[in-house]
Amino acid sequence: MNVKDIRREFEGLDLVGKLEETKEGNYLIQDLGLFSRGTSSVPNARVADITAAEESKLESVSRYGTDTNHMKASSAVFRDAEINVFHETGMVRPADWQGLISPQTDQEMAITEVISQRATQFERDYRRTVETSLAEALFERKVTAPHTDDGDISFDAVFGVSPGSFTLDASADSLYQQLAKLRRQVAQALGGARNYSDRLYVMCDSGLYDAIATNKEIQAFILHSVQQAQISGAVIPNALSGFNTMSLGPVTFIDLAGDPTYPVEENSGLVVPRMTNPDVSFLRRIAGPCSRNQSLAVKGGVKDRYGWTSVDDDGMIKMQSEFSLLPLLLRPHWLTTITLK
Repeated sequence: MNVKDIRREFEGLDLVGKLEETKEGNYLIQDLGLFSRGTSSVPNARVADITAAEESKLESVSRYGTDTNHMKASSAVFRDAEINVFHETGMVRPADWQGLISPQTDQEMAITEVISQRATQFERDYRRTVETSLAEALFERKVTAPHTDDGDISFDAVFGVSPGSFTLDASADSLYQQLAKLRRQVAQALGGARNYSDRLYVMCDSGLYDAIATNKEIQAFILHSVQQAQISGAVIPNALSGFNTMSLGPVTFIDLAGDPTYPVEENSGLVVPRMTNPDVSFLRRIAGPCSRNQSLAVKGGVKDRYGWTSVDDDGMIKMQSEFSLLPLLLRPHWLTTITLK
């Protein structure tokens, strides 16, 4: 194959569109779908955050008069921030594929195999970067952005609020009673949005998880019969994204097992309400436009990730991957830190 042939076969390949999504690895937050997706056609994300108005009790008015009740309408608050961009490069040179040639594999097949491996690695790196970025926004309530004009973002500082707190006594006779208090506390923080939350995820360390799993009330359900435990809402299902989980009614506990991606204190955890309507979600992930490839940039439209190939005058194949990501935590006070008594 000469350089012209290599260009014809391997230049301008879409490294994303035909690639099956790679599932290896632990991507807990992505699998839970906590962050609703959004896009921005410019490098800055301007998010319209709709603040719902509380319901009002109307005062009666005179039937034929002009007095009236003034509606407290929802208001739109705009959040503006520059989107982080990530870029990765990989090369395909003769040293990468010459050892793969065999009677059953020619040069073109060998090069294609190397490109496929590199493209799969791009996808893995993308998913890992997304997971760590979302985890940072959720658990540390910040975005590290050294290459943006605004720099790092602290959501506590931006919004002037922080998560609530709750202390759980796992040794008490009734764990359900305490979980009911937790749900009421979260509902109070959600206010008018409580109708859009159907479940609480408690992402906790192993100490808190084990204390709940060995609680007398929970053990009684399990020992009585697994079926009765399921009827009562105490369920220990299969692992989620490699993490053990336990659901007690509408509250699901997830054992983070010391994974450094999700930092929690000893014997504690983070309570995250799951929102059923993306329009009222307080967790957003914004993707931006392509900025390292002119032809993709002028096409318009926004994708989660871009990937392409180019060939230089020596026939060396350059593979590139680019994506933009801005995680947003719009309501830090909707989160709750839970601590074992």
